[in-house]
Parts: sequence; C-alpha cells; structure tokens
Amino acid sequence: MKSSIQHIAIAVRDMERAKQLYAGVLDASVSETTDVPDQKVRICFIELSNARIELMSPLPGNEPLTRFLDKHGDGLHHICLKVADLTAELARLKRQGARLIDEQPRVGAGGHKIAFVHPESTGGVLIELEEIG
Repeated sequence: MKSSIQHIAIAVRDMERAKQLYAGVLDASVSETTDVPDQKVRICFIELSNARIELMSPLPGNEPLTRFLDKHGDGLHHICLKVADLTAELARLKRQGARLIDEQPRVGAGGHKIAFVHPESTGGVLIELEEIG
C-alpha cells in the first residue's frame, strides 16, 4: 500500500470544548463543524502545517462511537490513510486475509470514498482508507 496519512481522528464528547482546547494547545486553525448524517457524526478539522486532526463526536443513533467514548473516554479513534484506488486496495487487503469492516467503499465526509479496516488486522488500531483523487 503506497499511502500517506490523511488525518488522525480523535473522538470527543464535547465538540466546542475540544475545538477550543486543540486550537489553543496547537495554535492552529479550526474548520467549521459539519454533520455527516450517513455516518452519524459531527466533525471538524484542526489544520496543521503538515497534518490534519479530525475531531469527531457522535450524533444520535451512533452506538459504536458512543460505546467507544463510554469505554475509553475522549481520545484517539482512528488513523486515516490516503489511497489512490480504494477498491483495488480493499481487494488486496482481502486477498491477504485482512478483516474489513467495509468490503465495499462508502461515501464519507466531503463526498470521498472511504472504508475501514478492523483493528484485529492492524495491530489494534482502527484504520480508515480514503480515496483522494
């Protein structure tokens, strides 16, 4: 997989508090908050010179993210890697025996195709793959 980090995602309960915290600590600009109804999340991005941090909080009905926050509290949720051809990458990972949460791409924030790889196949870290054209 030839890829690079697209963003690092941090799950938060209180989006506004987290935005203020990260903007202040990192002295960085913060994007507007956006709801992604298909994924039942509210997100924003902290823009750094060489990376992006996605803050994400659950919208009503997002049981997996709510359970994650209940179990772990605010903190690292996943790492997103940018790939050129998501469909080909999912097929390659499946051939290698990786456990995929999404066997087919779905639409994520910004209309980009995304898919998740189960932490059992990635050393305990949830990995999101995002196709960026």
